[in-house]
Amino acid sequence: MLSLPLAPDVGARLLMEAVRRAGLRTLYSEDQPRDEQGQWTDGGSSDSGDDDGLLPIKEYGMRSEILPRTRESLLNTEALLREKVAKEGIERAYGYSGKDGGISYTAKGSEWIVTSQVSQMSKIRGGVFTHSHPSGSSFSDKDLVIARKYELKEMRAVTIHGTYVFGPPSAGWKSVPSSVFESAVRDSYKSVKYASGNVVKLAEKFGLHYRYEVAGTIKGLRSEEEL
Repeated sequence: MLSLPLAPDVGARLLMEAVRRAGLRTLYSEDQPRDEQGQWTDGGSSDSGDDDGLLPIKEYGMRSEILPRTRESLLNTEALLREKVAKEGIERAYGYSGKDGGISYTAKGSEWIVTSQVSQMSKIRGGVFTHSHPSGSSFSDKDLVIARKYELKEMRAVTIHGTYVFGPPSAGWKSVPSSVFESAVRDSYKSVKYASGNVVKLAEKFGLHYRYEVAGTIKGLRSEEEL
């Protein structure tokens, strides 16, 4: 599996090209200074403004292992979410069980509606939650708190152009105390105006996973030999 932190590499170039074709903006640019390890330095952006839809062009942390049944279903589910975003402009959600990998929870409406049904969310503890973000932005503070509370392997936010993915550190969610994490989320969303910027700060602080998948272009990074 090829990851992005030591960009530029083949995977990073593919992602950058896909982002340009989609007309999206990124948190990091190719000509931004890097440190001795080849990673982009903090604080740079290829654009400015008040939009919170900037993309993380690096991949942070380690990916969690997702049950095969869930992984096979996600592409179709998120294609449907993307279609509904374009037509309806409301949030829809699908929750996958952490036990058998099947869909155990569906909802539509406001963000509050799709994430506040505790009895339903409890069914997908340790699973995957994917939902649409008609605004095109990255995760809200509530998304991140929900991911920690139910120890989700992946919290996914689907937009017209792609999907933001957020997950636990390599040591698992139990290595990050809920109270400490929730406090850090609140502080982060007060001090940083970009949604992706907030998640990047938290990913760096706690070793969390964070990436962006371009719809229909990169369905998971492959090794350089396969490209």
